Amino acid sequence: MKPDTKQQVLLALYTEYQRDLPNFNHISAASLGMEVETFNFALKKLQDEELIGDVHLIWGDENESVPMGVILSLCKLTRLGIEYVEQNFGLVNGWPAAQKVMILGSKYQEWGLQELFRLYSRVQAEL
Repeated sequence: MKPDTKQQVLLALYTEYQRDLPNFNHISAASLGMEVETFNFALKKLQDEELIGDVHLIWGDENESVPMGVILSLCKLTRLGIEYVEQNFGLVNGWPAAQKVMILGSKYQEWGLQELFRLYSRVQAEL
């Protein structure tokens, strides 16, 4: 089953996390082929659900429910977020990063998620 938008953002963060020195600034609405508002709200949901932490949400008008911007430079995946990905997408905690990324890459291709597959290719080349 193809992951929803929130799961796609979490998978992108998890894939980047597998690098020795992850740079979450590589993850953006544009890099994932999403609308900015959709991407920003997915990050808000992930943070609200404690799957990620330390995302700086930038708010405009007090009445807005969608952040107008996000800063991911200090983003962290929480233990809950890591467990969520591993349990829901067939990964095992003790596996090496390269094996986890390879499995995710095949899933991205199967789901037709080209943006995530490009991220996989970049991360895989660095492992």
